[in-house]
Amino acid sequence: MLTGTAMCQNLSLAQLWLLLHCFIPAVGTVKVTVGTPSVQVTRGRSALLPCGFRTTAALNRLNIIWTVSPLVEPRHPLQVISYEQGQIVESLSEYLGRVGFAFQPSKDASIFINQTRSSDTGTYQCTVVNPPDGATPNIGLIGLTVLVPLSSPECSSKGQGQEGGSIRLLCSVREGVPAPTFTWEKIAPDSQMLIISQEDHHASVTLNNLTIETSGLYRCTVTNQLGSRTCALELHVQVGRAKYSRSLTEM
Repeated sequence: MLTGTAMCQNLSLAQLWLLLHCFIPAVGTVKVTVGTPSVQVTRGRSALLPCGFRTTAALNRLNIIWTVSPLVEPRHPLQVISYEQGQIVESLSEYLGRVGFAFQPSKDASIFINQTRSSDTGTYQCTVVNPPDGATPNIGLIGLTVLVPLSSPECSSKGQGQEGGSIRLLCSVREGVPAPTFTWEKIAPDSQMLIISQEDHHASVTLNNLTIETSGLYRCTVTNQLGSRTCALELHVQVGRAKYSRSLTEM
């Protein structure tokens, strides 16, 4: 009779491979898919962050964890919501009461966020753990951008504006995501586009060598993905001196 050692010595490599796989259970992996790299939503509306997963193991030890690295503080990630072995656990954070799983977590890890805020913008991470399945690839990343409508622009001017001198026309908005673009123009009867200097939510144009022909109505138009808004001011240049008036009426 052959001993166990002798039997192994007489088996081919193929036979040994089959023998091992008969007695060692196969271990799969958890695969997470998010379907899209980013989601955009207008502030105040609901956002759906998709996260699907596949696993071969039973679901009695399934854990799902959603975290976010906020745009304003990327080095301080927050836990958004989790699913721990059959229980949904909401985070005691600004997401409390606004976030939930879109479907049964044991089938799909997607979440929704209601009443979105500007601070919700960031990179979200969906992590699925389901032992004994392995851990790779079990993480999905998705970016969320909360779009913000433009606030009413404000037109103003800076400088004495004496004839022959210069004056600076200013235009700004307090809010707007994505960052807005600006245009300054002198409108009819002698319409012309003006060269501007823009920085973030501000734009300006400098008028040099003021003359009587510089007088007129000047309009600033601010535009982003959600629309456009305008403001205007009127400049009067007179011989020997200049005066200007500002209009805050949106056109």
